[in-house]
Amino acid sequence: MERNPSSKINSNHDNLTKEQSLELVYSLFKRSRTHTLEKAEEAFRAIYPRASEKIIKALVFHVFVDGIRAALDWLAGAEILLRDRDDSFLNGNTYHLLYHVYNWQQCQEIIPLASSEVLSTFEDLKEAIAKNDREAVEEVMSELDELFQGDWDAPNFM
Repeated sequence: MERNPSSKINSNHDNLTKEQSLELVYSLFKRSRTHTLEKAEEAFRAIYPRASEKIIKALVFHVFVDGIRAALDWLAGAEILLRDRDDSFLNGNTYHLLYHVYNWQQCQEIIPLASSEVLSTFEDLKEAIAKNDREAVEEVMSELDELFQGDWDAPNFM
């Protein structure tokens, strides 16, 4: 791939050109795996300082350990479909990519809850248990149940 070393990436990432996107992808694949994983963990910790270790590890896995390859294989499947009129590689890789995108999205929904509502609700629960207040325990459990019903709306990307 020919690269223009003097090309600058927009600071506004909403309107990347195809060339800028390819430059960013090239830079990503140029890094060593160890370096990428270290940088990813550092970046996620900076972005989500209150996220648990488990969430950080999940983010790193679904984006950088396996997600990047799933995205690349999906794109390769698109080219194979055009060249060979065979969509089997694309179909399998679509599900693989969706698995990682879905888990990324779930982490995005869980992180704010884990750092705010859920933590304060658990504190309320601990307090109710310590006071042996069954009514308060049931009320807090109902609140937790509402938080995890799984009926969150999909984000609006428009």
